[in-house]
Amino acid sequence: MMAASEYGNRDLIDLLIEAGADLDTSDKINGYTALHYAVERRQRDAVASMISWGVDVNKRDIFGDTPLHLAARKRDEWKDGVSALLTPGKSRLQINQKNNIGRTPLHMACSWGRTDTVRLFLSHTEIDVNVMDNSDDTPLHRAVQEKHCEVVTLLLTQPYQPFDCYLSPALPPIYRLPNFYYQEGGGGGGEGEEDKGEGEGGGGRGEEEEEGEEGGGGGEEEDGEGEQEEGGGGGEGEEEEEDEKKKVQEEEKKEGEEEDREEEVRQRKQDVNYAKGKTKKVAWFTSNCCPTNNRMGYAEELGKYIQVDIYGFCGTKTCTKKDDPICFEMLEKEYKFYLAFENSNCRDYITEKFMRNALQHDVIPIVMGAHPDDYRKIAPENSYIHYEDFNSAKELAAYLHKLDKNDTLYNEYFKWKGTGQFYDVDLWCHVCSMLHHALDDKKQIWYENFGAWYAGKGVCIGKDRWT
Repeated sequence: MMAASEYGNRDLIDLLIEAGADLDTSDKINGYTALHYAVERRQRDAVASMISWGVDVNKRDIFGDTPLHLAARKRDEWKDGVSALLTPGKSRLQINQKNNIGRTPLHMACSWGRTDTVRLFLSHTEIDVNVMDNSDDTPLHRAVQEKHCEVVTLLLTQPYQPFDCYLSPALPPIYRLPNFYYQEGGGGGGEGEEDKGEGEGGGGRGEEEEEGEEGGGGGEEEDGEGEQEEGGGGGEGEEEEEDEKKKVQEEEKKEGEEEDREEEVRQRKQDVNYAKGKTKKVAWFTSNCCPTNNRMGYAEELGKYIQVDIYGFCGTKTCTKKDDPICFEMLEKEYKFYLAFENSNCRDYITEKFMRNALQHDVIPIVMGAHPDDYRKIAPENSYIHYEDFNSAKELAAYLHKLDKNDTLYNEYFKWKGTGQFYDVDLWCHVCSMLHHALDDKKQIWYENFGAWYAGKGVCIGKDRWT
């Protein structure tokens, strides 16, 4: 039944049902029913057939998603499929049913910017536009955070049901905009407060400078003493100068050896074909569908020009539980590229998505998040692709197709392997080591305004590109 539904064979579906097949059986992988599979594959006729036979439209998968949750994510071109699910059948549709994180199909459509689907939902007599998920977010919150202006306008102007903008016990949607909105100037008050904080913290620097000026006389006396010492210690000065020359020569020698080694690495022939056996293009593991940057929109746009398989809550593909080695084995054997997209565009913000998910599993990471300079500082040379190096998703896709067709070019991104020493040590071991080192050296750094360093203006950006 599930196979027939996935391929949309209505005649076969009818034949199986007449023979006694159970429409509402769930599989053991992700809890999908035949209706889930039909929706996943956009098989409208199969959906309509099963509804006419009385399929349970409210069955939930392992994530708590009903078939309508899945349909709500689909592009507006598939609104006919949504209409079919909204058609009254023998099984009464629960349009406001929540998944495991409390989101309804309307939440999903608003998060993904499906304007036509949202319009269909709003016309349903039982739709609740004020329903909140587990984070106390309404559908309007989701639309605002994802910057889907058309959906926001539609929600605020819909005539079907009064909209309560102040329903959330936390903050209403207008105050739940991402922090970067204020840093970019959308809420000027935020910048004013930061500037004020910097001004208050600046006094410490001024006091230090004043103290330095007050002690200036002592400095002159020290200079005088220094002149006397120079008069009687010419031999010591020559020895120090000779030692300094030796240090410079040693440093120059080391730099030369390092440059020679780097050149040798560049010329080294790659003896492993990292493209061998890989038949799929781009993969992405993600379950945060509402980040503060536009990674979801960019991934969707990229998917128009090259195969992009999204695993997890935000996509149409499923693996086993999170961080299961089986998923990473599949990634390493089958895929050539991985979207190492962070959930925010902030300086120095590079997570396990880049190092562990991608580099550790022999796929080329396509990165978004930190500034390009930040990746250059920490990553092996020519080991990743930054999406900002391309003017559009279409242009990036064309380059990926080029690498996919040319194993030699593809393997250029793995020349760094075997050229250095890499220590796979638990994160907390590094943290403890650094703390002990700092305590041993008795080093202390005082930050007058920690907030300005951690989340001040320019640390994170709301726009898509740094450059």
